[in-house]
Amino acid sequence: MFFRIIIPLLLIGGLTSTAAMAQGNPCADLVKNHLATLDQHLDLDFKQMKCLKDKATAFCDKNRQNPPQTAAQKDKRVNAFRKAILECLDARQRQKVITHFKDKRDERARRNLLDAFIQEFGDEVIIIKKRS
Repeated sequence: MFFRIIIPLLLIGGLTSTAAMAQGNPCADLVKNHLATLDQHLDLDFKQMKCLKDKATAFCDKNRQNPPQTAAQKDKRVNAFRKAILECLDARQRQKVITHFKDKRDERARRNLLDAFIQEFGDEVIIIKKRS
């Protein structure tokens, strides 16, 4: 009788903890997806990739815990994030980030690589908190 109750509880508990571990940190997964694109264009080394991942994950976690109240606050956070990311890159990569889209014919497509990354990543991370 005792085993009929305990064994199913252990199985359910084990499956639940496995599912929780599989979910992991949503910010880390989001960062990983977006940094792969940035790495493709900039040839980042391990140290730079780790720096970018740490800064982006911290940015994501901070915004999940305390979303911006206004668009101005959102812009301020994005600019601070941009500066933090540029600190991880060397001078050649910073220049490449700025000039990446200059060869496009259409001026509307001339956004730099960092702006593209921040826009994609920021749209998923920063959600302006609705006032209630």
